[in-house]
Amino acid sequence: MKKVTINDVAKRAGVSVGTVSRILNNKRVKPMLQEKVERAISELEYQPNSAARNLRTNKSKAFAFIVTDISNFTFSTIAKALNDVLDKYDYSLILYNVGKANIESKLEHFFSMRNVDGAFLAIAEENNPKVNKLLSELDIPILILDRQIDCKEADFVFSDYYNGVRGATDHLISLGHKQIAFITGSLNIYPAREGVRGYKDAMKLKDLPIREELLYTGDFTADFGIEAVENMITGIKQQEITAIITGGNPILVGVLKMFQKHHVMIGNDVSLISFEDSELAQIMSISVIRRPLYDIGTKMAYTLLDRLIQSESEHLSASGLIIPTDLVIRSSTSAYDGTK
Repeated sequence: MKKVTINDVAKRAGVSVGTVSRILNNKRVKPMLQEKVERAISELEYQPNSAARNLRTNKSKAFAFIVTDISNFTFSTIAKALNDVLDKYDYSLILYNVGKANIESKLEHFFSMRNVDGAFLAIAEENNPKVNKLLSELDIPILILDRQIDCKEADFVFSDYYNGVRGATDHLISLGHKQIAFITGSLNIYPAREGVRGYKDAMKLKDLPIREELLYTGDFTADFGIEAVENMITGIKQQEITAIITGGNPILVGVLKMFQKHHVMIGNDVSLISFEDSELAQIMSISVIRRPLYDIGTKMAYTLLDRLIQSESEHLSASGLIIPTDLVIRSSTSAYDGTK
């Protein structure tokens, strides 16, 4: 007779293998799912080891912060704020660098092996059904940063990319710029979609044509910044592009590398605004769309703590919360009168 496996149990219960594994390792899942798994185990006469038979839940006094790239200044700043708040309440913070590939399997493995009381997610994807299903099955508070993921019970924190980019575009237009390029990530994710919407609305309100060839959407990486500038360098030299907005720090790094290579003078040959402040932007005197990263991390931490203890708090719930940005003007932007 064929031996019953964990995959058989998952198929019978209609859940992921990761959910079965969490239950067998004493991790928390929703009671309804736990009942389905227990029923499947009984029906199939699955024989887990004795330790896995104990299906009680446990508190870990730990939260997970799952990010695409912890070396990113944005995530490291938010991580510090999370840790500062959680430490006050004797909770630890587990950082997990999930990358961009095979996210669903990595998350499944992480949650099957780690017992955490809540999780903050800043991942690359939005529309992965397997990830959505996995998150929906977790019986812990979840907070998702800057991604419109279909997880009805999660809290969300978004930065106001729309008004941030729209304000930056408005500022460049007020300086006389009409040929403004925007370099950002994939339209499959919220920050890029909202940024492009803000850029287009600003151009429309000033009756300026929207040139699709000046919209570069692809990835929030330095390599994509390099690729975008390589494609537009002739336009910059010929003043067919007089201003650029970049969607984040990694893109800015690539743009600055290409400017150095092609001897482009920022503020003279081209005006430049980047989304996100950083030490690099400050040193290079780059105008930025700034968001309060440390405050964002603080709000995220208190939101999940409140969810966990189910008590009232003076801090706002982050469910659907949109964090405003502000425009910081430095020397990288200058007026354009068509004579440079």
